[in-house]
Amino acid sequence: MGNEELDTQGRPPRFFQDKLVELVSASRAFAVAEDVDSITILLSDWLPSIRQLLADALAVLDSLENLAEQANNGLVNTRQEWSRSTGVLIAPRAFEELADLCFIAATECRACQKQLEPMSSDSEPFTLLVVMERAQSRLSSSLCAVEVRLARMSGRTSQTRHVDLGRQSLRARGLVAGFRRRLNSTAPQADDDLQRMVRSIGNCFAWLLGHDHFSTLRASDRLTAKLLQQRTLSWLRSEDVRDEDAIRLWQDVSTFAKLLGLINRRPEIVQHDYKIVLEVTSMLADSDPHSPPPCAVVEPLHRILGRDELLDSMLGSDVDTACLLARLLEIYSLLAREGADTEDSGPAPPAGDRRNLGGTLSSPPTSSKNSSHPIVARVDKASSLQKRSRAVA
Repeated sequence: MGNEELDTQGRPPRFFQDKLVELVSASRAFAVAEDVDSITILLSDWLPSIRQLLADALAVLDSLENLAEQANNGLVNTRQEWSRSTGVLIAPRAFEELADLCFIAATECRACQKQLEPMSSDSEPFTLLVVMERAQSRLSSSLCAVEVRLARMSGRTSQTRHVDLGRQSLRARGLVAGFRRRLNSTAPQADDDLQRMVRSIGNCFAWLLGHDHFSTLRASDRLTAKLLQQRTLSWLRSEDVRDEDAIRLWQDVSTFAKLLGLINRRPEIVQHDYKIVLEVTSMLADSDPHSPPPCAVVEPLHRILGRDELLDSMLGSDVDTACLLARLLEIYSLLAREGADTEDSGPAPPAGDRRNLGGTLSSPPTSSKNSSHPIVARVDKASSLQKRSRAVA
């Protein structure tokens, strides 16, 4: 396809949606082996493919942006043609917003191209892998945002809304949750045996790196895990060990575990968790606040283990419905602020001069719908009942 623009005249919105879906599928299809150690393979195979994919994406985005801009300015009959072909009355402002979003997505793609330019045979294989994986992720997110907006304005169903991506991310989240649980049991005590602590850390990394889902983590996270495992083994094998090195290792591993928890910010996980929290909260809102929640109702919450440590602990205890509802309400509010209750998988760009637009597509939008959801009043009532019962006691 190259960098040349497409022939867009007379093309229905489905044409562009199909092009975007094709590009997203191609982006997600990239899979580099975990044990890649040959710079030659990366440079001769993977790098040219991702560069070509970025060029193809720019051709579609630039063409769609120009068409949307012309339609917004009344220079072509696209708005009338699209309205007739879709049966949906499309407002001029929709084309302005689509053009803005295409501009941001194209900016992301060009930024990826710039990051890939210096990659050469002198680059470290894993460094090259990290850069290419980030480019793949940014490209996929950018194209998804445009495709969802295009589908919405033309009355069609999105074909890229994080289906396969969500399954991969949930596996990664489960892996992270398991690693953090194991690591919590190794926390050093005042009179702790540092040898035992470092051995436990080594066992945690052996479990992590040997897990079938280890490849679902970002390349940069996999690299960090391997480096920390090497430091752990070096300390255990050294005859001249120092306590301060062991403590510093624990601090670095703890920081790494916290950073892994940021996986909960992935848009596909936010959407997944939001739906489950809203479903369970709705079913529990009319329950007796002083009684334990029904097991069948709470069961879906086990699919979001790793989202919130306090919620995880509640699922394994005899907590009453009011306490669980209060926690779910807090999680609901956080998810809503991260954009879970918006219709788009990407941010809605502001109208106006695209040259003045800032930010990236990877940043979730701030939701306009906050904790004023209809369910909140019922949850607040349950929380108030709980507080009053404690005051009487």
